[in-house]
Amino acid sequence: MLDGVVKVGAVDCAKSDHASLCRKLLIDSYPEIRLFPAKADKDSNPLYESYNGWNRQAHAMAAWAME
Repeated sequence: MLDGVVKVGAVDCAKSDHASLCRKLLIDSYPEIRLFPAKADKDSNPLYESYNGWNRQAHAMAAWAME
């Protein structure tokens, strides 16, 4: 649906090799969905926006990402 517009990735914080990244990003619960804007840099505030909606259907999430 967002192919070529939004890049999607996943990190499994339960895996020990991802633990340092999860600590760095202050991820303390999951699943957590975050949007990191393409124009943000490491000093941006906020660095990301968390998805707080309960509707996790493709259309709802796509609308949130494009917002």
